[in-house]
Amino acid sequence: MAVNKRVFTVNDLKLAVRRPTPAEKDKADLVYGRSFREAMESGLVVRAGLDRQLRKMNLWDDEAQAKYEELANDLIASEKKLAQGGKAGLTKKQGRDLALNIRSLRVQIALLRRPIVQYDGITAEAYAEQRRFDYYVSVCTLDETTGKPHFASPEDYKARAGDKDREQAAIEFAKLDFGVDETEKGLVENKFLLQHGFCNEKFHLVDKDGNLINADGQRINESGDRVNADGVAVDEEGDPVEL
Repeated sequence: MAVNKRVFTVNDLKLAVRRPTPAEKDKADLVYGRSFREAMESGLVVRAGLDRQLRKMNLWDDEAQAKYEELANDLIASEKKLAQGGKAGLTKKQGRDLALNIRSLRVQIALLRRPIVQYDGITAEAYAEQRRFDYYVSVCTLDETTGKPHFASPEDYKARAGDKDREQAAIEFAKLDFGVDETEKGLVENKFLLQHGFCNEKFHLVDKDGNLINADGQRINESGDRVNADGVAVDEEGDPVEL
């Protein structure tokens, strides 16, 4: 069942974000169109030309593209195999190793695509999408007690940049509209690791006793530092150290 509202508290204020109405969606489309035109007039590149622009800047080339396609194909095949689990002949140990490899593939792809992600944020489409998102948050944030809009107008929302209520409202609306907080839960590797007790609810790796561990099975603390059985930080040789 779709969730239509998220309630949260900021600075003792009980606020909520709701889904936009059809009329607000129509207005948001107008905001997007106007913002896209402004972006184009200001000289921002469109996504269709981003690849060409990055190649001119020596930030992307055929080698990077080939590597990306290789990693992406490996990721797709690995996800499919892990989803099949025992039907693919995987033992729990093999499944764990495959799940961790999938995590590694995602990191490699993210690092490789960093220039694309960085510059995509300054395309005309990205600019217009952000303006549309800002409009949605400005009209869909309510005072949960009174039911009235929390922001007086889109201009009021814009003027309150840096305020905690505005920042949290944007986060909560993103979770409501895009399911951001469900992303990690939906990853096939996390589903497998959680199902078989290889990770906790935060998707951090754990041993059979629930202790945090790294990919090599070594005990670690919340900060990722190696620790011994008593929780004392240790070096690579297992000797106690001061952090």
